[in-house]
Amino acid sequence: MESPINVGDTTTSSIQNLLSETHINNPRYTSTINSAVYSGLNVIQLTLTIQNPKNEDGDSGKASKVIILRRVQDSYVNISQLLSILVKMGHFNQTRLNNFLNNEIITNPQYSAEEKGINVYVDWVDHEVRQLRGLWIPYDKAVSLALKFDIYELTKLLFLVDVHSFEDLPKMDENSSKRAADELDESDTEMASPLKRQKISQAGVPKSDIDIRNATITIAKENPNNPYTLIPIEIKPEDADLVSDIKQKYSEIFKKDSNSEASYELIKSLFQDLPKLGSDSVHSLTDIALDQQGKTALHFAASLASQDLVSHLASLKLCSPIRGTSHGESPLVSMITVTNAMEKGNFVSLLDSWLWPSLFLLDNNNWSFLHYMISQYSKKAELCNFYTSKILEWLISSDLGKSNNLFYKFLRDVLNTKDKKDGNTALHLASEKQAAWFIDLLVALKADVNVPNKMGVKPIDYDIVKDILSNKKPGETSSRKDSDDGYLFELISTNVDLIEKKEQLGVNGADEVSKIPTETESSSNSNGTTDSQSSKILQSINQLLLSSNKEYERIIKSKKEQISRLSEQLHQSTIITANNKFLVSKISEKLMELENLKVQMSNISEKLQLIQKELPEEKADLKEDEEVNTDEPFIIKPIYDKVISYEDAKFEPDEELLSKIPSTKILKARIKAYEEINSKMESEFEALADYSELTSKFKKVVSFCTGVSENEVDELLDGLLEAVESQQ
Repeated sequence: MESPINVGDTTTSSIQNLLSETHINNPRYTSTINSAVYSGLNVIQLTLTIQNPKNEDGDSGKASKVIILRRVQDSYVNISQLLSILVKMGHFNQTRLNNFLNNEIITNPQYSAEEKGINVYVDWVDHEVRQLRGLWIPYDKAVSLALKFDIYELTKLLFLVDVHSFEDLPKMDENSSKRAADELDESDTEMASPLKRQKISQAGVPKSDIDIRNATITIAKENPNNPYTLIPIEIKPEDADLVSDIKQKYSEIFKKDSNSEASYELIKSLFQDLPKLGSDSVHSLTDIALDQQGKTALHFAASLASQDLVSHLASLKLCSPIRGTSHGESPLVSMITVTNAMEKGNFVSLLDSWLWPSLFLLDNNNWSFLHYMISQYSKKAELCNFYTSKILEWLISSDLGKSNNLFYKFLRDVLNTKDKKDGNTALHLASEKQAAWFIDLLVALKADVNVPNKMGVKPIDYDIVKDILSNKKPGETSSRKDSDDGYLFELISTNVDLIEKKEQLGVNGADEVSKIPTETESSSNSNGTTDSQSSKILQSINQLLLSSNKEYERIIKSKKEQISRLSEQLHQSTIITANNKFLVSKISEKLMELENLKVQMSNISEKLQLIQKELPEEKADLKEDEEVNTDEPFIIKPIYDKVISYEDAKFEPDEELLSKIPSTKILKARIKAYEEINSKMESEFEALADYSELTSKFKKVVSFCTGVSENEVDELLDGLLEAVESQQ
């Protein structure tokens, strides 16, 4: 299945083919623009009617109607309605559309909160008014997506209309609005929000988000094999029957999961009678390997990108999110080496809930997730770009990542990790494979270019690394042209700079990932403990001795809180700055394109002026040629007199002679006429000179009259001619 992130590139040509001749003679879509009011909200409504292609019998398919709304107050566009055009034309199905919206809008930092608690997009999928349902995004981003999917021509009326012309547009009356809504397919308004789907899918899990977060933090902190994944569980011979029973239960679970029937309660009931043979955190035998590679049930669930199954297995403590295979591969690695999570659009949700601790773990060869991504880049570039980008965005922009400095932890503990076999870092591996995008990314992350491997080779020794480092700003190379990549590199650059500033101030601290306190813990902490009192005198002395220290601690605490607030504000400001830098760079590019277009227009205008100047002369020449009478006698008197008197026709041109010679155009016209007459005369002469047909007829007459054969007529005539000449 194709990745949702680049579907625009692959659908362009097919949409163009489907819409061929739409602008000439045979329109296949019609569009109308109106003003409308739904639930008190002023909107501009584009009604698009698409005539489906003819079927095999040659009959026209059923026409599909789509309405796309744009809010007057802020020009936000309903992107769910806009992209439903692709569903109508058969390039998407509704599931694929929801996956795209989740990958590229819901979990995209470009649509994240610019201010705390405020997202750039608006989720009205569950709005009570049918026509308003869907995801709404800013005008400029909607235009960008329309251009990406090549549907701008169909919808440009919506984008080109001025919102201030709302009152001047034809109004949709109540009956028309109701009729338009009734004509829409049910699927047009029953769009499932990606966020809503994820929440519903976990509805049976009796754990809050805080509980899940704290559970994964505990798993990460208490890993006895850190920084490696947990080793596979060794099965004892006496447990063979129990292991067989567990594998049978998992087989049943995966079959039911394929039909969306593997509920939390079902899985819990299957394993509730299982004896606890190991620790309380994970049952010793439920986390066993199910194949020869050592993959557990969670590895397979992660590979399938089954949101429910991953959550149920982890929350029931049947499988550990950090259990490794026989080679030390984590469930996260199993997920990012296949496309399922990318296609289903739930990768960020899976990462954020249970699988993120594996980001900081290594396999048996000291490979991090970066090594795995780079190793398969040549065959699966799109997959590697997608997962790596999403992981880095999550480390930088997620609540857990920001509150625990996980991006700093990644830079410190993962970025420059060497493998055991060759001592190669991720940058070594990317350089060997000439993976330009990854080299560009790792340079932007400030990966060490001078660290040697076991052969003494450094990343800086590779020409491709030198070429990227020679650029003024890392990230601006030919390997990266996509605007989403541009945003990612700006985000990385800004946060790397921020971390360097923090290190200079000594405020980076990522040694421990902190828990989020639950309500019970908060209540317990608020009660505190009572200090024992031996006597009032001793208490007074202690208070006296500690007063200065407490005051000092209070001041320090206050300053730390101020630094923390300022750090958060600085982080938000840097994110906004990164966005603004990116927008400025894009605007600059567009301005350059505009200047180039102006120059081209100027050149075209000059060329048109030259053509217009030449055009009247050509018309005059044509008219002059038409008025030439080639049959009129044509004599140049001085030359004619010399010719008829047989005098030498040579002469010296003078002004009088030249004045009697017609213009070049007239002479050319006469020469052309003479050539035509000469050609006709030559044709007639050739016809007269060819008397073979007449001779044949004459021989037939003589043969008929004399009884001599035609072959002997020539001899007969020769004899007669000799007889006549002899008589004379």
